Amino acid sequence: MADFCFRQNPGFEIGNLTPQIVGDTLADIEDRHGVIDPHTVVDESRPEDAPLHPVFEWCDEIAAEKWRVEQARRVVRSVEIIAEDRNEPTQIAYVNIQSQGGYVSAATVRSQPDLYEEALQSYRSRLEAAVAQLARLEELAPRSQKSRIRKDRRTLERLVAA
Repeated sequence: MADFCFRQNPGFEIGNLTPQIVGDTLADIEDRHGVIDPHTVVDESRPEDAPLHPVFEWCDEIAAEKWRVEQARRVVRSVEIIAEDRNEPTQIAYVNIQSQGGYVSAATVRSQPDLYEEALQSYRSRLEAAVAQLARLEELAPRSQKSRIRKDRRTLERLVAA
């Protein structure tokens, strides 16, 4: 079996489980099912003695509320503003600004340099994460795909540096 560690993922808590327990459990699921389907992970984690049981919220009331909050995020992110000139592309309506504890209208972000700078830094961080993910994918790629992925990664790196 492989040795496992956790990837940095701010905001995600895994409880007292070690990376090895989580990795071994997921590898076992893949061995038995051929793929790691999230539905299978949940189903196999339902018994209280299952290794991944503590990772999940089993109180349906709490889990339902967390899901509704996630749905609210999706709703807010789905709204765009139609340009006065209908031939122009739509614009985002709301931007997640962590220091504000939620979403702020694009007009407000546009008018307040500190909020704009925070939003810009957030997007840069996501681009940096995409660069890191492409670098990981490049390691797995067959030779025929490596140059294409490397090119995409370099394009993103230039955007981050700009």
